[in-house]
Amino acid sequence: VTTWLPSLLADELGYSAAQAGSGSSVFQIMAIAGALGIPFVIARFGRIGAFLIAGALWLTVPIGLLLAPQLWLLWTILAGAAQGSGFTIVISATIALALSSHHAGRLGAVVQAGGYLAAATAPSILGAVHEATGAWTLPLVCVLVALLVFTGAGLAASLRIRRAAA
Repeated sequence: VTTWLPSLLADELGYSAAQAGSGSSVFQIMAIAGALGIPFVIARFGRIGAFLIAGALWLTVPIGLLLAPQLWLLWTILAGAAQGSGFTIVISATIALALSSHHAGRLGAVVQAGGYLAAATAPSILGAVHEATGAWTLPLVCVLVALLVFTGAGLAASLRIRRAAA
């Protein structure tokens, strides 16, 4: 989202480069807030509730930009908080699933390698989809599908953690 949000805002809303670039700044600032706030959400609602909340907030960016792009600031604030909280939840879930410190290291390596691989390739893939279609609809649908997978995987991991604790 950070990578292509300015382009989307410029294309869809006619913003200048400076105005459109502010979207990425807001997104990243809210990611910090989300990362710092999610431990309180986990304590209050549990890991499953936290994944549901983060997933719902994340979904606001593709759905919101598809249906009401003029409210981009709201979608960017909500999804930015979800981005930071999602990263923190994933790391905490990885630790909770680990059977030992050695296993935690191996799990962490797999999760982070996969996450960074997705983060490194997604902007190029979404850019190619945008170039091929000339619109932002299909790239936003791709983001929507990826976020549904993220939320589903997080819920599955959270249920596994709950069963292991029981």
